[in-house]
Amino acid sequence: SNLSQGNMSVSAYFTKCKQLWDEYVVLVTPCACASTGSAMKLIERQQLMQFLMGLNDSYQSVKSNILMMNPLPSVSQASSIVLQEEQQREIKPTLVPLDIDSTAFLSHRRPQSFPSKNMVNSTPSLQQHSQSIHNAGNQSSLVQPSFPHLPRKSFPQNQGSVYTLSTLGVEFL
Repeated sequence: SNLSQGNMSVSAYFTKCKQLWDEYVVLVTPCACASTGSAMKLIERQQLMQFLMGLNDSYQSVKSNILMMNPLPSVSQASSIVLQEEQQREIKPTLVPLDIDSTAFLSHRRPQSFPSKNMVNSTPSLQQHSQSIHNAGNQSSLVQPSFPHLPRKSFPQNQGSVYTLSTLGVEFL
């Protein structure tokens, strides 16, 4: 039969092909001759070709890659490869628009020394030291948070140095 994918998903198309192949096996009288193994290999290869040729043209590169494999994969393996490709195509990247007015830049100095080992477990969560973002007209500013849990000499406390886009030399076009 001439079956093609059309509007079906790869999974639905493969299931439809498999149903037709299973019906064919039921209708054909089994062979008890010595060449049964080679006949089965031929049937499996025909099924692979039928499956690949019925796929939509958008899978041309995947079909070519499968046909170049040595040895050729089984129909089930080939359908898995094509199904993975279909799933990759369905994943769409989520783009977040960048709003210049609310974009803030933070400049901070590295500490001269690292906190001691016992300070690691006592560090407060990021939520406790959240950054404050202020919008003032077309300028965005960021207040640098203070970290009172750190020793003074390794990271001096800062009560809020404000950096604006204009003081950082950012120009709007």
